[in-house]
Amino acid sequence: MLADPLITAEIEQALAALTVVGARAPAVRVVDACPSTNALLLADSAAAGPALLAAELQTAGRGRRGRRWISPRGAGLTFSLRRVLARGVRQIAGLPLVAGVAAARALRGLGAEGVALKW
Repeated sequence: MLADPLITAEIEQALAALTVVGARAPAVRVVDACPSTNALLLADSAAAGPALLAAELQTAGRGRRGRRWISPRGAGLTFSLRRVLARGVRQIAGLPLVAGVAAARALRGLGAEGVALKW
């Protein structure tokens, strides 16, 4: 079964509907393939403001403890989000887990099956 392709305009529309009044929605970019969404987003130092970079295929992502994270086409959501936060790293240590759980719950609520977090 083929996965639905990621469509930039649809992602932007969904994010705009969820963005708090007065906040800036992230700039959205979808690439067909890349080694790592995180590395690509970090390398884009010229860009300012919040950004979301999603990939259909990721070949050399990084997981916890330096583990490789390969995401085949259609096997999951592979994206990185850049946003400057006013709090320090210690104050937001649980944010990735909270975001993952919220995303999984939202996807299940939309009828997605087999949704799980990669730990």
